[in-house]
Amino acid sequence: MGNSTKRPEFNIHIDPEAADIVFRGLGSKCTLLPWETCRATKISLNWKINLEDACGPSMKFLHKIEAPLISNKIAMGFDNFVSSDVLLAVIFLKENSSIKDSVNHSLGVELAGKYTRGQLIVLDHLDDSDGLKVRIVRTACSEEYQYLIGSLKNL
Repeated sequence: MGNSTKRPEFNIHIDPEAADIVFRGLGSKCTLLPWETCRATKISLNWKINLEDACGPSMKFLHKIEAPLISNKIAMGFDNFVSSDVLLAVIFLKENSSIKDSVNHSLGVELAGKYTRGQLIVLDHLDDSDGLKVRIVRTACSEEYQYLIGSLKNL
């Protein structure tokens, strides 16, 4: 999930009614990857840069697209890299080995609040007996991320 501002997650903020329908419809089939989990997944920026040196044409193309992002990270003093979209794809492909820790909670999308409209609310205080709890990833496996991306480097 990605934020466009300090306010709600962008996609949920733009159409909270649709988000509410999706979460209610998917229920326990849904896995959320919060931005905080992505930021906590430590991938060395040096690993990312070294990967660029030994890759095929498709990956070199992707690296060119990511070059401004990498330059900005270096300029800001960051020493780690993780693409939230790629991490989500890794979790989708390798769910059992890429998730180190997760919790299941009921969720709600605030549809009517003046200050919180479009916010995704974790309702961890509710006893959701119907079992429609969403899985929230708390810790992802950086080694699985590196392995999967490394295996694609010759594309």
